[in-house]
Amino acid sequence: MTINICLATRDDVSEIVRLLADDVLGNERERYEDPLPKGYYAAFEAIASDGNNFLIIAEMEGNIVGCLQLTYITYFN
Repeated sequence: MTINICLATRDDVSEIVRLLADDVLGNERERYEDPLPKGYYAAFEAIASDGNNFLIIAEMEGNIVGCLQLTYITYFN
């Protein structure tokens, strides 16, 4: 069993939302519909266009099985 880790693309948004909506915490704040509300795509574009944010997915056998958003935050040393 191989898990591939890669950056999410706009084409992954629907499956990411489906995954989040199926989660115990996510099912109260996310909703999966077809068609998907445009706000999810707008959020993806905002994340993807920000050099301090990365939306990462884990794929197994062609299915998205995990995701995370990595955000770099500037701070004082």
